[in-house]
Amino acid sequence: PGSKLEHDLPTLRGTDPHFGLQFAAGLIYDKRDHEYNPTKGVYFETALRFQPGLGNDLHFGAYSVDGRVFVPIIGEYLVFGSRFLLDMLFGNVPFYEMARSGAFEPVDFIGGRMGLSGIPEGRYHGKVKAGVNLELRSVFWTFWLLKQRFKVGAAAFVNVGRVWADYTGNSVLDGSGHGLKLATGGGLRIQLNETMIIRIDLAWAKEVSDAGAPVGIYLDAYHPF
Repeated sequence: PGSKLEHDLPTLRGTDPHFGLQFAAGLIYDKRDHEYNPTKGVYFETALRFQPGLGNDLHFGAYSVDGRVFVPIIGEYLVFGSRFLLDMLFGNVPFYEMARSGAFEPVDFIGGRMGLSGIPEGRYHGKVKAGVNLELRSVFWTFWLLKQRFKVGAAAFVNVGRVWADYTGNSVLDGSGHGLKLATGGGLRIQLNETMIIRIDLAWAKEVSDAGAPVGIYLDAYHPF
């Protein structure tokens, strides 16, 4: 009670209960050698999504890009991975939609566990969002337990992103200067057989530090990309 969010709620679209139905179409090109733990190849997705206003004025459209590249440095034992995300929204966009990206498997973006980890989820909202993940992944121990194969490795990453409230430019909402949001960190990755990956990451960003926490902690399934 009494927060800035509570004060702004009446001016934000999509904060009241409502019904929404989205349609999406896109193209996907996937040449990765593994869906869950790739060591080489590329993935590219471009998509359009649209939501008509059904009993409300929340009609909007969006264009998104998700591009990923994986390069083996030392076979599967050391891999460089990168991802570029872009999300552009048009129309009467609900508030919650301005903090995520993608049509087929939406992710919280720019902040969030599957977006730019380290940057708090839902901290930044805008109609235009762009970001890059850069990550080194390693495997240093493989063993079998109860007839199950385990691979243990580590990861180090840098994430950087930018949000613009709209297309006209607003220094009050967008901030001054380059406005880039940066996070860095690393952690442990454990792969069970082919499809299960456990991720334990620590990430630092100025936003986390400003909130009084030393780091963001992520315990999750699967790589962020």
